This record gives sequence, structure tokens and C-alpha cells, in this order.
Amino acid sequence: MLLASPSGVSRTPAEHAPEPDPAHLELVARLAARGMARYRELVDHPDFWTWYAAATPIEHISHLPIASRPVSRAGGVKGIDNLRAIPWVFAWTQVRANVPGWFGIGTALADECDAGGEARLQSLYAAWPFFRALIDNAELELARTRPHILARYARQAPGADAVGAMIAAELERSVDAINRVTRSTHLLATRPVIRRTILDRNPYADVVHLLQLELMSRARQRGAVDDALRRLLFLSINGIAAAMQSTG
Repeated sequence: MLLASPSGVSRTPAEHAPEPDPAHLELVARLAARGMARYRELVDHPDFWTWYAAATPIEHISHLPIASRPVSRAGGVKGIDNLRAIPWVFAWTQVRANVPGWFGIGTALADECDAGGEARLQSLYAAWPFFRALIDNAELELARTRPHILARYARQAPGADAVGAMIAAELERSVDAINRVTRSTHLLATRPVIRRTILDRNPYADVVHLLQLELMSRARQRGAVDDALRRLLFLSINGIAAAMQSTG
């Protein structure tokens, strides 16, 4: 059996990883299906691409001279279907939404809890490493969101309020559902050092977000981006990525 680790891939005997209970797998499959359905409601919304293209700096990310291959598969950045995975996630990180890391999990967990499965989810979180890692990863992505900063970016997408409202509602639902499953009062309650580092970086990152918003506004007003403005936009993108310790 192969196990991924920060230093590479290691091999361990299969007997050290017992097969999970089929009932647990069925539960996870049900959660995945419900979460995916909710995710598709977002990305298939008729106003989604208009919102995403206006609210995030994806257009400017597409000009960054760092990729080994184009941001889109063909014909420029025209929609979600031809956008590659890394810039897709990168743009969400820039606006402090981190949508690919958590969107849908709140609905899936809340539905299960409300149907009488809260105690079972709490038990699985305590006893099953796979499920705990799944929840912990989503919890970390949620902890790195910044709703009031996201709201400022969302204001740049007039006429697509439904998309922003959908993201905000799912964000609130996801935080509440994960706290129920982990039996915590706030995110990262069991990882205080990580929580503290995120909170410490936020005020400094906020300033860069505000600068980026102003630069994006100027680019829209001018209808073109000269070399000086492009360089400043790139610096803002790099600064936020450094603060988040993540690109895509």
C-alpha cells in the first residue's frame, strides 16, 4: 500500500491499514454525492462565470509569467470548462474564498446531522483517520477564508448577486457543520498554533487585498493594462499568495 508523505511516497504493508467498515464507505459516498450536487449548483449557475471573472483576478493571473503551460486549455480564459486546475484554485485563494477546498461540505454534513446522524459523524471523526483528515483539511481552508474581504471582491460583479449570496450562505453553513462534527466552538480549536498564525497574518494581508482591489478597479476603468499597472497587479498577487502560503 502506498502512502503519500511530505518527503515523497513510502510503502507500508497493507495489513497496517485495515479495510474500513462498508457502512462508513456508504456514508462517505452519500456525503460526497450531496456535496458534489451543491458544488454543481454553484458552478452551473447561469451567472457564475460572469461573477467569477469579475470578482477574482483570474484575468491578471492568466498573464503571470510563471506557468509551465497556459492557464486555459485553448482560446483564452473564456469559461470554467477550459480553465486549468491551478489557476482556478489560485484565483479563489486571492479573494480569500478557497471555494474548491470546502464548498458543499457544509450542506452534506448539515443534512446528515439534521437527519439524526450527528453523533455518528462525531464518532467517525474521533475514530477514523481518513474521515478526520477530510474534515481537518476542509476546516483549514475555511479558517483561511475572510468573508468581509471576499464581500469587497464580490461587489465588483454587478448583476450576479445570487452567486455571492450562495457562497456566503454555504460558508456559514460549513463553519457551523464542521464545528458540530468536531464538537468545537470555533475553527482550528485543536490546532491553536495554526489558527494564531492565520489570525496574525490577516491584518497585513488585508492591506494588500485593498491595494489589489484598487488596481483591479483601475484596470477595468482604463480598459487596458499597461506595463506599470501589470507589474503592480503581479506584486499584489504574489503578496497575497505569500501571506496565504498557497497558490493553487
